[in-house]
Order: sequence, then structure tokens, then C-alpha cells
Amino acid sequence: MRDRSGADRDDVTTRANIGRIFRLLAPYKRKQVQTLLSMVAAVVLSLLLPLILRFLIDDVIGKKQGRLLLPLVGFTLAVFIAASFFNFFTSYLFSLMGQGIVRDVRRALFAHMMRLPFGFFSGQGTGRIMSRVLNDVATIGAVVSTIVLDIFVQSATLLAIFVIMAVLNWRLAVIASVAIPLYIVLIRFFNKRLRRTSYITMVKHAEVSASLQETLSGVKEIRSFNRERSEIRKFTGKLADFMFARVWLAVLSNAAIQIGFVVSSLSTLLIIWYGGASVLQGTLSMGTLIAFWAYLGQLYGPINKLMSVNVQLQDAAAAFTRIDEIFSAQPTVTEKEGARALEGAGGRVEFSGVTFSYGGGRPVLSHISFAISPGERVAIVGRSGCGKTTVASLLVRFYDPDQGAVVLDGLDVRDLRLADLRRSVALVSQDTFLFNASIRDNIEFGREGASEAEIEDAARIAGVVDFTSELPEGLASQVGERGVCLSGGERQRIALARAILRNPAVLVLDEATSQLDSRAERQLRATLERVMQGRTSIMIAHRLSTVSGAERILVLEGGTIAEEGTHQSLMEERGIYYSLYEEQARLHEPAE
Repeated sequence: MRDRSGADRDDVTTRANIGRIFRLLAPYKRKQVQTLLSMVAAVVLSLLLPLILRFLIDDVIGKKQGRLLLPLVGFTLAVFIAASFFNFFTSYLFSLMGQGIVRDVRRALFAHMMRLPFGFFSGQGTGRIMSRVLNDVATIGAVVSTIVLDIFVQSATLLAIFVIMAVLNWRLAVIASVAIPLYIVLIRFFNKRLRRTSYITMVKHAEVSASLQETLSGVKEIRSFNRERSEIRKFTGKLADFMFARVWLAVLSNAAIQIGFVVSSLSTLLIIWYGGASVLQGTLSMGTLIAFWAYLGQLYGPINKLMSVNVQLQDAAAAFTRIDEIFSAQPTVTEKEGARALEGAGGRVEFSGVTFSYGGGRPVLSHISFAISPGERVAIVGRSGCGKTTVASLLVRFYDPDQGAVVLDGLDVRDLRLADLRRSVALVSQDTFLFNASIRDNIEFGREGASEAEIEDAARIAGVVDFTSELPEGLASQVGERGVCLSGGERQRIALARAILRNPAVLVLDEATSQLDSRAERQLRATLERVMQGRTSIMIAHRLSTVSGAERILVLEGGTIAEEGTHQSLMEERGIYYSLYEEQARLHEPAE
């Protein structure tokens, strides 16, 4: 009973995947028709060859009609050339559809991932996600572009060959069909095993990709701690697991094909026995037997092709399963239908009774409320893990609060268009990410289509020109992967220039000067004064020397606002802020 239900589930899964394949092919109806016609033409031409062979043996050679030999050879050559052309054209169309489908699925995956929460990426790992987008989608594209038409054409070819064989000799046709039920049993036996093994193979390949990506990203740390040998052993182990999975998949695939070959041989031997006896008895011509034998080879060609299609379908099923793991993940932050536009934001920010936790765990923020007037400079400080960065993430809607509301210019940010919100609020974070492009391109990322003068002005204000003036290519200099060619301070200056170019109503500096030394920090303060002039500014900092000039300071402790005031008033209270300041002074932190 259990086996039966398992087989039913396999059938349902197979039908569901075929349905998905048809949906992926839907935009390519015209190419499907062209491919179908081309395949049919190629098949029809190939079906003529055994009949030509029969005519050659029974009529031309058997009846000694030599005058027909040259025209027959010419006709056969024309058939070969035409069949080759249609096979080539079919392959070309398959390639067009396959690559189009790969592009469509990858674009849909990429667009979906752009809406997923950050936790999805940290939980999955970059290498594993890349394996799904690149390798698994390629598997689907290779299968989808051929499988549907293969099923149709090979099935039609199978039927056509049976009809021709039955016309030639119905007894031999019955003998030829003996192996077909065995083929069906064989397909059902290997289906589940191939799908499961294919899925495992893709998982192992993703682990290899993830390990490689992680190792290349951490190569400095690996060498610093003399971990080359252990990392090589780890990577070799993952390669071995992947190799074993691939070998086992190949074993199963080839076993299915080779067992199918043995099954087909059964009918071939019966045809030789019965057909040979019929020729000896004079009830069957030699030309008919040879033609029948040729059709028998063509008969098992479509059957073996359908067996191969089955293997491909199981690969596609495994790939669909892994891709669905991405599509099934849902974004936690979405734009409401009919979201409100925000033009010319004034910059008033308000947190009203905001409570937030990551993944439903312990609250990071608990019922915090505060308001920031347009143009006001406010600092948010506190010990590590108190929720400072979470405030910035909620303001730009990387996350939504569990309770309460985050308000910009009197409007709940959940009611605003995401593009308008993030155009009005610029975030410069401690973990600066630069793209592997030029300095100019990285600055322009702040506002697409900015003029050269605007880019250069932003670079000058942020102090980028202070170091690019010494580079041979200036702003055109390449930064390397993740900005590896630059120092931490230089990367942060570029990030500031990017935000300046955006010209936001609200500027959020999340530890934006943390990687600058004291001298560079002092040089940047005058720049920041100019940048913050006339716009709402929120400075999130651990180093208190960067916020002493703020108009107001909020001190977070335990997820709540424990203290609020100016630097002077908070020092006079001798509370949490005073303690933090004294601790940093003892550690020789600058505290001007």
C-alpha cells in the first residue's frame, strides 16, 4: 500500500513538473511551432531510409534494375542532406528556447531575491544561492527546451514506426512490442531513485560552490592563521562527496539505459529468429526483413530517447525543488498596493512605541518613542548590541516593527512607496560595500544618471579627491572586489560621497567614521558639518567623540531610551553616557 501511494505521488510530481515546463515554454509558442515542424520533417525523412533500403534489395538488386541505382543513390543523398538541415535547424531552435528560458527564470529569481529579508541570505550562504541561480536554472533550461517536443515527437515517431512495421508484417510488429511493457516497468523503477540522487548531487555541488566562495573571501585570514592545509582538506572532502554523488547519478542513469538496451535486445533476437525462419521458408523477402530490422533500430531509438527524457525530467524535478526553496521564501517588507508618493520630504522622523525583535526572539527595541525635527542633528549611542543599528534599519524599512510605527513627515513609512522612502533617507553604514568598478561608478550608485559635475562635487565634499588626486586615473581608478584596493577610511569617504550625491532629506550615519583614525576623523568633521547643514541627521556611534557636537543625544540601554540630552547635560547627570565616556577616555579614545 505504501509503495502504491509513493508511486502515485511520483506521478503527481511528474505531472506537476511537466505543467511547469509548459508554463515556462508559453512565451515561445512561435519557436515551438517552428521546432515541431522541423523535427517532424527530420523524422519523416529518417523513416524513408529503411523503405529505400528495402526497394534497393528487393527491386533494384533483386530484379537487376541497374538503371535505377544511380537515381536511387541521388535521391538518398538528397534525403540525407535534407534530414541534416532539419536536424541542425531543430538544434538551433532548441538552443534559442533553452537560453531564453534560462534568462527568464534567472531574472525572476533575481527579482524575487531582491525583495527577500537579509536573514534569508545569511542563512543560505552566497555560494549555495549562486549554485541555484546558475547551475540549477541551467539544468532546467537544458531540459525544458527539449523535453516537451521530445515527448511529442518521439511518441509520434514510435506510433508511425509501429504503423509502418505492421504494414510490412504484422506478426513481426507484435514480436517487436514485447519489450515495451518491460520498458514501462523500468521507467517507474528508476524514477524516484534518479530524482533523489539528482537532488543530492545538486546539494553537494552547492556545498562545493559555497566552500570555494567562502575560502576565496577569507584567504587573508586563512594564511594569517596557517590554515591552508585544513582548508584544502575540507575542500577536498566536499569535492569527494560531490564526485561520489555524480558517479552514483551516472551509475543509475547508465544502468537505466543499459538495462533498456538489454530489454530491447530481447525483441531483436526474436525478430532475427522468426524473421530469418520466414525468409528461409519464402514467406518473407530479404528486403522486408532488413527494412524491418532497420525500423526496429529506429523503434528503440525513440524508446531510449524517452528513457533519457525521463532521466532529464528527474534532474529538472530536483532543480525545481531547489529553486522552489528560494521562490517559497517570502519578503517580510513589501510595498502596499496604492502606496503613497513622497515628494520633497521635510525630514521629520518619529518613532512611536516601536518594539522589534529579529525572528521573533528577544526584543532588541522595546516600546521606544522619540521625535526628530527637520534639520535637527541627533546622535544615538549605547553599548554594542543595544539596538542602535536596528533603529537605522527600521527607518529605511529593511525591517518593519513588531509594534508601533516609524513615521516620516507624519506618514507611516509602511504606507509610503519604498523607492520614495529610500530616496529621502540615505544610510551610510559601518560595513561599507563597494562594487568592483571605478570610484566614479561607486559614487554614481547613489543617484543614477548624475552629471559628471555633480559626481565630482560630491567627491570633493566627502574628501574623496584628497586621495584620488594622487592616483594616476583619479576617479576612474578601479576599487577592486569589495574595495580591496582602498583603505577602510577611503572606502567610507566614497560611501559618504554616494550619500551626498543622493541629496536626501534625512542622513543616517551608522558608525560612518569608525574606520578613520583620529586625524582623518577630525578632517572629516568639517565636511560632515557642511553635509548635515539643513537636513535631518542621525549619527549612530560607539565612539562618543564623533557625537559630542550633536544637538541632542539619545542613549539606548536594554532596548529602551535610558537617557536624553546634550553632551554637556548628560555629562553633568553622571549616568550611562558619562560612564561610557569615561571608559573610552581611560582607553585613550579622543573625547574632544
